[in-house]
Amino acid sequence: MESWLLGVNIALFFSLQIVANLLFKWGSGEGRWWYGFLGGNLVGAISVIFYMYMFSRLPGNLAAAIGSGGAFLLIQLAIVICYRVHLTFGQWSGIMLICSGIVLMALCCGGTD
Repeated sequence: MESWLLGVNIALFFSLQIVANLLFKWGSGEGRWWYGFLGGNLVGAISVIFYMYMFSRLPGNLAAAIGSGGAFLLIQLAIVICYRVHLTFGQWSGIMLICSGIVLMALCCGGTD
């Protein structure tokens, strides 16, 4: 398996998902709705190409855990940084538990599709 190529695809998927979601948040401001909507959906649609590559190279459950879970975590962190959102202890705990679940899926994933 070309692990470097898989790593690049995962990084591109995460990056595009973060940009798409930041565009959605930015577009929620007054007068920018259509820009955020169109930009976020265009970038998000492009990211699916890299998500599909993950599914072609990893077992489905692992691709879903890394792709969906990882994107969710990174989007949360990007919004915290960009919009200075304060997270409670419980919310940080949730982030850590999701991160732990992704790591466990990656380490304990047996078999192939």
